[in-house]
Amino acid sequence: MFKPIKLLIVILASLWATNGFANTNGESWVLSNVSGKVMLTKAGSKSKLAKLGDLFAPGDRLNTPLDGAAAVTRDAEAMIISGDSELELPVAGNTKAFTTVVQNKGTILFSAKKKANKHFEIKTPFAAALVKGTTFVISVGDEDSQIQVFEGVVGLKGIGRKLSYDITTGLKSFIPKDISKKIIISKVLNAPKFNPHLGSDIKKLIETYLGEIKLLNQEKQVFKLEIKIAKVEMKLKSKFAKKLAKLDIKTVLKKLRLEKVPEQKEKVIKAQKPKVIKKVAKVAKSSKAKKSK
Repeated sequence: MFKPIKLLIVILASLWATNGFANTNGESWVLSNVSGKVMLTKAGSKSKLAKLGDLFAPGDRLNTPLDGAAAVTRDAEAMIISGDSELELPVAGNTKAFTTVVQNKGTILFSAKKKANKHFEIKTPFAAALVKGTTFVISVGDEDSQIQVFEGVVGLKGIGRKLSYDITTGLKSFIPKDISKKIIISKVLNAPKFNPHLGSDIKKLIETYLGEIKLLNQEKQVFKLEIKIAKVEMKLKSKFAKKLAKLDIKTVLKKLRLEKVPEQKEKVIKAQKPKVIKKVAKVAKSSKAKKSK
């Protein structure tokens, strides 16, 4: 059976900044978020550590570590990739008009642009999903594949099977590796009848859908999309409690070795600083009171 993914959801909405990476190739995706040692293998090259802004292009493979995650975006489309996942963009099947993704393992949340014709296909070891534009999640394990649809319709065809199915909003499917066993399609308990299409808005996709993934034989699906900046408040408390109010934001960033942080994230930290100062002051006052007793 599919092994449950036991990672922690980290949704730090205030720390998500809009990426400023441009996509110059209609077939390529851009790595807009990276957590952990995500490996990118370019066609004909050795694997390397992926970084923000890298292109994920036809012929490439992406692997996330068990304790990591990643997100790639392209125009109004996105893929949010959980830990211990592997996906490829085959050269054949990827054009400006059509996208093919090979998902070998792991869990991925897809947001595909809405078009008149089917233009987006995901191939797994046990099934293929074809869509016009929708939001859905696919999980691939050793013994099965699973799909849950949040909005729109996903066309499902099991590998080596005759029948095909349309999985609509609020439904999920279980596709066993053993083709002698039936594909199971069922309703998601308490699923809303309508969900918004959020395009490539990673922040909203996380807030809206990650906590709603409910697939068979799994514990709650979670993704860890963590930015280094998310640890700033804790580090400030432990390192700069006494001098925090006097430090300017550039000094703080330098001491935390975050001076190369993009400008928009620096502004976020600056906006959070008054709250941090207030919390630190409260902790310091409390500690002083205890010592005096």
